[in-house]
Amino acid sequence: MSKNKEIHKELKALNSQWKQSESRTFSTIPDGDYIVKIIEMGVEPSSKSGRMQVVTTFKVADGKMKGNEVKKFDGLSSENNMAFFKGFCEILGIEIPEDLTDLPEVLDEFVAGNKSLINIKITEKDGYPNIRVKGLSEYEDDSDDSDDSDDSNDSDDSDNDNKKKKNKNDNDDDDNQEEEEEDEEEDEKEEDEEEKPKKKKKKK
Repeated sequence: MSKNKEIHKELKALNSQWKQSESRTFSTIPDGDYIVKIIEMGVEPSSKSGRMQVVTTFKVADGKMKGNEVKKFDGLSSENNMAFFKGFCEILGIEIPEDLTDLPEVLDEFVAGNKSLINIKITEKDGYPNIRVKGLSEYEDDSDDSDDSDDSNDSDDSDNDNKKKKNKNDNDDDDNQEEEEEDEEEDEKEEDEEEKPKKKKKKK
């Protein structure tokens, strides 16, 4: 049996609890320590217990720890766990499916289209990060996964733009110089024309 079929079977067995559970939010934390973005959400069995869980991977989007990742685990093995996870979904704006077997697809679609950043607080407990979600950040994610390459490209683009501006300015200076030279030539011609009739008068 494939992994997807096993997950589907496990989720189907938990369907009745899923439908009966009500959404429940986490305790509100006054100050979030990090602004993060979600880069992955998926349903998989726990490596220790084998119970089904949702694994959410956050990536720090700002500050000294920018780029570091941390994972949040939400169990689906009990109605209480499901209630907290539904509350988490409501905070993020994830449409909660009626059928639990649709959850993996819903999470994939959400991550693919999500631009919202999230305020979280991380506290270590028994050697593991305990993540509390405060809510959506006022900021939105305007980057992509290749931050380093983007920075490099931005730098290259900036250099190219500067070169183009310099070339344009040089061309403008050349044009101005040519115009000035043309003006000088015209002035000289006018002076020559003025001198010619004066010379003719002297000859008379």
